[in-house]
Amino acid sequence: MQERNRSYSILRVIASFGIVLLHTANVSEILYRDSITPGQTAFSLGIVYCMMWAVPCFLMVSGALLLDPARKITMEKLFSRYVKRVFLALLLCCVIFRLFDMLMGGDGFSLMFVPDGVWRMFHGTGWAHLWYLYLLIGLYLMLPFFRMISAHSTDRELCYLLAVYAVFLSVLPLFRTIDAEIAFTIQTAGIYPFYFFAGYVLQTGKLKIDRKAAGMLAMIATVLIIVLTEARYSGISGNAASFVDGLIASYSSPLIVLQSVGLFAFVCCGSAKKPAESGSSGSVWLAECVDLFDSCGFGIYLLHMVFLRLFLRYQGWNLFLMGGWSFFVLAVGVFLLTCALVEVLRRIPYVKSVL
Repeated sequence: MQERNRSYSILRVIASFGIVLLHTANVSEILYRDSITPGQTAFSLGIVYCMMWAVPCFLMVSGALLLDPARKITMEKLFSRYVKRVFLALLLCCVIFRLFDMLMGGDGFSLMFVPDGVWRMFHGTGWAHLWYLYLLIGLYLMLPFFRMISAHSTDRELCYLLAVYAVFLSVLPLFRTIDAEIAFTIQTAGIYPFYFFAGYVLQTGKLKIDRKAAGMLAMIATVLIIVLTEARYSGISGNAASFVDGLIASYSSPLIVLQSVGLFAFVCCGSAKKPAESGSSGSVWLAECVDLFDSCGFGIYLLHMVFLRLFLRYQGWNLFLMGGWSFFVLAVGVFLLTCALVEVLRRIPYVKSVL
């Protein structure tokens, strides 16, 4: 179990960096989309689409852990620990980010940032990356029912559930992109419960994917995403462009689903290489780094956009003029800066319970 937990930590750290890199490219493309070339658009959005596995992998790790029947989660614990933490994080971020925008945007200080931030939280008009917190709250509220499904379903029934989710929420929506509406639906909110259950099903071995096959699946999906992104911004339009977007540009896109499942299974399931000896100074240092970054992961997700907005929006850094390497350099810098900020903030009483 310890080795498996370490693989979860490794995946969460990689996914945290993937989120920072995704937003670095996405914010840059949004700010300069009217002045960049199609090739630069393809490059930046290629980074975005190739990193979209990060959120699904976060959800799969959560599903693998929270749907485990051996883990005791009472209704009291659900609300006092899981829901409360995410709700407080959402509230504080909406308020603090509103103050940040007021000060950096030249509006000056006003106590109205508090009610304005609260209003934005309830209307979903805060910083865009906070959508993930709304998603988590929704999944947590459904967790008792998800746990009943996972605890009392057979392996075959759980695989059937994944198949239904995949067909109706990932494959069939592709037909809408070419104006061929399919009338058959299932009454569910979106693809995200699929990832939740997929993590549990893969972790328990109810659905087995060989590690080599998982790696190949993730690699092939990633290559196809790159190729299709290049094709998408090389001049195709109309239904063809919409169909390609349906394949690569959302968390329900079939290639994103395959890429995410492949990466999760490759890192967290299957046979892995024997870890380095615990007495090795290098392995100890690496393990400590993984633990540090993993413990800061939630805070990194919440706060990395502060630095990206500061550098890209308010300082006017144009990464397209600096070269493609600058996207990765800035992402590494922001990741490390945010981790340091989170470590400092976690020393403040009560803040650690949120971050």
